[in-house]
Amino acid sequence: MTGALGDGAEVLYDEGFAAIFPVLCRLAPLDEVLADGATNISRTARNIGAVLSLGAVRPSA
Repeated sequence: MTGALGDGAEVLYDEGFAAIFPVLCRLAPLDEVLADGATNISRTARNIGAVLSLGAVRPSA
């Protein structure tokens, strides 16, 4: 997870990163970022969980 993606972030894939998940949808003043911190991290964690579940084997019904 990262705060926000900047220009050139794609070079991280060449360094071995399989995925990059930004916590912020956009840059904002620090007080706003801190106030929305729990929501932003929860959303990002949910997105990471969704990606991980794509490879999960589901039991047959």
